[in-house]
Amino acid sequence: MGVAIAHSGPLQQKVRKLIKLGMAAAHQSESAVHSHTHRALEAGATQEEIEHAILQGITTIGFPKTMAALTWSKEARKSRQG
Repeated sequence: MGVAIAHSGPLQQKVRKLIKLGMAAAHQSESAVHSHTHRALEAGATQEEIEHAILQGITTIGFPKTMAALTWSKEARKSRQG
């Protein structure tokens, strides 16, 4: 079902991956933030786009949760590099 939904609409893959990353941040799932950070990178998202996607939640999920998600995402990018 997820594949059908992903391909049935007008959103490009990178945008879909960034949305999923924001959802993972809102859910406060560290492992999902790591996973969706990797998937966003694979879809061509830049570090700046990833951080911007997470920061979009600051007024919805709050400052502490947003900062936690940024930290998790940075950890995921570091683990990917080294």
